[in-house]
Amino acid sequence: MWIYAGEDLSDWFIAEYWKVCKYKLDMWKSCIRFKKMDDIPFDLIWELVTKMSVKDWVELYENRYLRKK
Repeated sequence: MWIYAGEDLSDWFIAEYWKVCKYKLDMWKSCIRFKKMDDIPFDLIWELVTKMSVKDWVELYENRYLRKK
């Protein structure tokens, strides 16, 4: 999940999450967990998904992980 690829995106999401949600953030590995459907901040999730294109993710992945091998 690209949210962990860069601290800036992760920091942004965590800060924005607290502005729209009242429950503790349950996020680990590639999951963001919600106990109830009504608690899901769909607009925030949409904004997160649109912050990085597939092309950007592939480039980041190749630069960061494939060159280490």
